[in-house]
Amino acid sequence: MKKYIIYTVLLCAISFGACSDFLEPPLESTMSAQDVYSDPSLTEGVIMSIYNQFGEDRSYRNRLVGYMGVNTDIEIHSGSKDGTVATADRKTMAVYLQTTGLKDGFDSSDGKDPWSRIYTAIAKANICIDGIRQYGNPQDNSQMAYYLGEALTLRAFLYFDLIKFWGDVPARFEPLVTNTLYVPKSDRDIIYKQIIADLGEASQYVPWPGASSQTSTVERINKAFVKGLRARICLSAAGFSMRPSNFSGNIAETKATTSVSMIVRTASDAYRRELYDIARQECYDIIEGAGKGTARLSSSFENFFRNQCQDIVVSGGESLFELPFSNTRGEYMSYLGLRHEGDKIANGVDKYATTNMKCEVNVVPSFFYDYNQADSRRDVTVLPMKWVNGQKQMAGTVANFYLAKWRAEWGNRVFSSNDDGINFCPMRYADVLLMYAEAVNELNGQPDSKAIQYLEDIRSRAFNGNPRMDLVVAKYPNYTSNKTDFFNALVDERAFEFCGENIRKWDLMRWGILKDKMDQAKQNLLDLLDFKNSYSGVPSTAYWRNRTNDTDADNNEVIEFYGLNRGEDDSSGAYHKTGDGWHKKADWIRAYPESTKADAIEASRYLKVLEQSLYKGDPNQRQLLPITNVVLTGSQGSLSNDYGY
Repeated sequence: MKKYIIYTVLLCAISFGACSDFLEPPLESTMSAQDVYSDPSLTEGVIMSIYNQFGEDRSYRNRLVGYMGVNTDIEIHSGSKDGTVATADRKTMAVYLQTTGLKDGFDSSDGKDPWSRIYTAIAKANICIDGIRQYGNPQDNSQMAYYLGEALTLRAFLYFDLIKFWGDVPARFEPLVTNTLYVPKSDRDIIYKQIIADLGEASQYVPWPGASSQTSTVERINKAFVKGLRARICLSAAGFSMRPSNFSGNIAETKATTSVSMIVRTASDAYRRELYDIARQECYDIIEGAGKGTARLSSSFENFFRNQCQDIVVSGGESLFELPFSNTRGEYMSYLGLRHEGDKIANGVDKYATTNMKCEVNVVPSFFYDYNQADSRRDVTVLPMKWVNGQKQMAGTVANFYLAKWRAEWGNRVFSSNDDGINFCPMRYADVLLMYAEAVNELNGQPDSKAIQYLEDIRSRAFNGNPRMDLVVAKYPNYTSNKTDFFNALVDERAFEFCGENIRKWDLMRWGILKDKMDQAKQNLLDLLDFKNSYSGVPSTAYWRNRTNDTDADNNEVIEFYGLNRGEDDSSGAYHKTGDGWHKKADWIRAYPESTKADAIEASRYLKVLEQSLYKGDPNQRQLLPITNVVLTGSQGSLSNDYGY
């Protein structure tokens, strides 16, 4: 019996807090690997122990979802202005000043830091994969084959995140033994090749959404997600990445260099074509191939997020997979949901939340004005509004455009703690459509008819079924026949579609344009402040009021705005009547010297501070996290940091 067998059995005795719908199997510590992995019900218990890791503290429950995707050209941590004075926490991460002493749970000495959480889950997956291959007979047992595909996919998902967050990391694809306990980092391209191959194998074992009892919900792995994840990893492997300045592997193209790092492509032209072709084919299989109809766009952009807030997890819709959190796990709504605050929040005045919802990720204000005002995604994604003591009100300054995709009032329960139970969806069907379009554009040097169609499918939904392409196409001259313009259209469309979903940062990194786009965002903020260029015609004054007598929306709690759209300048003053409930935000965008309005002065100050706070360290040097001191110490000298850390 191998030494890791008893560990496998002990893992199965862990309470499945992250997957409350699954029962833990009655295992004894004396069971052998053959006992466990020849019995599908016991093997499922081991699979559940992998899922359990997602719900642990300092794992995907909080740190690895809420903290990692900011700052970008469209998203900004609400505490970014404090990034230089905060003591090594998520604010310093957001402004690219992270260090090896990063606190906030990242440098924990109890083995419960994010790095260790991921590797614990990988260790469980390795044991499970090895056990099924030896004793599960997956070639003849479809149930065991599914569990093998599930474990391979979860491991690939975890390794891909390790690469996204830390770059080169140790590669362990076998159960731990003494001589593999402490190993150095591997070139991430080696890991990419392994997990791309693993997902190709997994897709042979895992049914399409709705084709089995396991895939009837999106809380278990299905073939559409396997293929979509494989496509995403291929696009990343084909793209740019930050490497040490002394990197000795193949460099196909250099994008940017500094004294400590480079932004390079490592895939040759031939291998890049191979990767793009895999991505294209995997997406095609979901959209038009064998998986056609097993996933689809939600009927409306808003409806997808309402369903997510209501814990609707039936497969066959837009969500391809979700990390399954019980009602006492996961801080998605708490961290990213529309803000709820006030001293009366615990007294039942706010009937949707009895705890503060921080909404720590805001939207860069200029990005609100980048949306076409007819785009239905705008007012779902971003609002200058928060809840105070159970009532909606306009935010205090133009700097506070809150992320609004997740709202307590859209839920089906009162949110009473930071652990709110909202699942994290790492991939939507919309992403598959746009990944196909991107892969085809790269392979052909221009988009084909399907690539154009899929991009326009996304836009058509955004404009409520009305093509109205004249409202948006003007930004992309000849985008239907030109590779560069079509790529730029995709860059913008992915921003409008996925803002706040922990996708944008990794897109910009693989495209090699993270700093370029953030510099453009900084200029956009200054242009907005001066009503210049794209922001000419933006009204300087805004108005808002509550309406409580409506019967058609938001449980009679409606907030109305005027002055957020171009042309709403209220030259007649009609929106500032006495007794009609309107509140005026004078000089909403910036304060004029003669203004004495405190909120206007603060707006001006914060908009400038926001521009200065988008990043403090150089994003071309600080895209990746350092391995923290406690992990380095525990590695017995096998690990070290690159990139100047």
